[in-house]
Amino acid sequence: MRRIMIGFIALLFLNKGFTQSPLDSLKNLLNHTASDSGRITLMLGLSSEYAALNFDSAYYYANKALLISQKTGNRKGIIRSLGAIAARIRITNIVKSVQLELRALKLAEEEKDNTIIAPIKEYLSSIYRIDLADTITAEKFAREAVLLFTQLKDTVSLIRSYTMVAGALTSSFGNLDSADFYLNKAEEFSKKNNNYFLGLIYLYKASVSEKKQNKAKAIQQLHFVLQMSLRYTWHTAAYNRLAQLYQEKERIDSVIYFSRQALLLSLQSKEYKSVIRSCETISNSYKSLYKDSALYYANLASTFKDTLAAINQRTAFTTFLELDENQRNYELSQLKAKNKEQTRLIIIGSAVLMMAIILFFFIKNNRKHKRMNLVLQEQKLEISNSLKILQSTQAQLIQSEKMASLGELTAGIAHEIQNPLNFVINFSEVSQELIDEMKVELNKGNYTDAEQIAADVKDNLNKIHHHGKRADAIVKGMLQHSRTSSGKKEPTDINALCDEYLRLAYHGLRARDKSFNAKFETKLDPQVGVLDIVPQDIGRVLLNLINNAFYATDERKKKGEANYEPIVTIETKKLKDMVSISVKDNGMGIPEVIKEKIFQPFFTTKPTGQGTGLGLSLSYDIVKVHGGELKVETKEGEGTKFVVSLKIVNE
Repeated sequence: MRRIMIGFIALLFLNKGFTQSPLDSLKNLLNHTASDSGRITLMLGLSSEYAALNFDSAYYYANKALLISQKTGNRKGIIRSLGAIAARIRITNIVKSVQLELRALKLAEEEKDNTIIAPIKEYLSSIYRIDLADTITAEKFAREAVLLFTQLKDTVSLIRSYTMVAGALTSSFGNLDSADFYLNKAEEFSKKNNNYFLGLIYLYKASVSEKKQNKAKAIQQLHFVLQMSLRYTWHTAAYNRLAQLYQEKERIDSVIYFSRQALLLSLQSKEYKSVIRSCETISNSYKSLYKDSALYYANLASTFKDTLAAINQRTAFTTFLELDENQRNYELSQLKAKNKEQTRLIIIGSAVLMMAIILFFFIKNNRKHKRMNLVLQEQKLEISNSLKILQSTQAQLIQSEKMASLGELTAGIAHEIQNPLNFVINFSEVSQELIDEMKVELNKGNYTDAEQIAADVKDNLNKIHHHGKRADAIVKGMLQHSRTSSGKKEPTDINALCDEYLRLAYHGLRARDKSFNAKFETKLDPQVGVLDIVPQDIGRVLLNLINNAFYATDERKKKGEANYEPIVTIETKKLKDMVSISVKDNGMGIPEVIKEKIFQPFFTTKPTGQGTGLGLSLSYDIVKVHGGELKVETKEGEGTKFVVSLKIVNE
């Protein structure tokens, strides 16, 4: 028995060591914090930590926080400090505690800060109901707290306030159905917030059931508290109430068991009123069985009453640890014989039950595995079908993107060919008129003038031939670029390719939208020269980047920004072993949050129907196949630059 007591003492001191950890952390922070508001917060935290350990220290830090708040004019600090002091002296001086809390409420109402007013009213409701037995005022404060927390949308605090209203209604034998209503509301909100307050809610539900004389239901609800509650105080209250209810049923073993559980938890949390209540219940239960035990617990209750009268001297645990060893041995010897037979029956019953449970789960798992195999086969078939649909859709979208690029090229080609065709038509018409004039001069015998006209006709024919060859070159070149890529690299003039696709992209957009207009310029390094590439593929990359650049400038222009002039620049540079092609715009830029997504397939910021989200993805893949890199430089609100870097393989 002495070893058991020594072990229990060690455990208490270990627990005490663990609770010192947050205190050390707060003190360390306090020593390194210069701001007054930070020091106030840390002192109030220390006061809260010391609340269950040392009354003097808890009061000291709360009072010091108040002094600093008053000195610095920190009104919210004053309110919080008054509340902390009121909480510390609640046990020893309830009148002063209420006065301080009401003063804090007045200051909070002057501040018109509902985030402070609401918790103060909730706390006042608790004081008036539990300490002053004024259920009318308690209900008033609780209902006001409910309204404020509802406005603040503070669901967690609202749950507590609902229970406060229900507690006031129950304590006053008021409308128990209304109490049930508020508790059901609290339960509904609690289940949406991890069920933390279910233990507290069911404590109040049990009180309502008792008032309705449904004690069986109350016992059931209190057992639920023990299963769900996360706080010792709620466990303690549940154990005490169960002991009282079983005492009415004259089930002495249950009364002693639940009172003992309440006693142990009360000692751990230093709730001395509960300690006294548990000891008195055990003493009354032992009167007809073991008078010595009854006297022992009666003396223990008396001891803790003295301790409660001098709460700051913390002698309760010392009293408990000095329990008479012989008395404990006597109690154990009385229960040993009874428990031995019960233990044997429990072991046998548990073994049988365990075997039945194992067999049940074995059969259940076997059936479950069979069902799961069928479900997995169905899911595998469904996934396979979905994959085929996805691959088909992806192929269609890629083809759609290619056709869109081809359409843009076609519009550009039409504009490029139109210029030489206009020259051909104009010069042919002029030549026809000159031939008619030459016939007239020949008929008149003016051979000199006729020869001059013939020379002009010949000059016009040369111009027609020149512009016809120009149109022919454009058509051949663009057919070469627009046809399906063979994947074969060939020497290509990079500067010519960039210039050509810049003009084609611009004229293509103009052909589709006459209102579109933007400035463009080229900065082409003559040292770039010829590079082995697949021209059709790199052409698609350039077309996509240039179209995106024009789109970005046009979108910014539509916002009506003053003095904004849209401009797109294409620049080439020859580096040491690389050729870089950059397409720069002064549009709105790309937000940082989506910058990493722009090269993902099907990602687009354009409105529905204006883009497939494949352009940049395909461009990225084409550049990678060429052994190069495609990077983006952007700043939101200023513009974007895409840089294509291609390796020089053959100098």
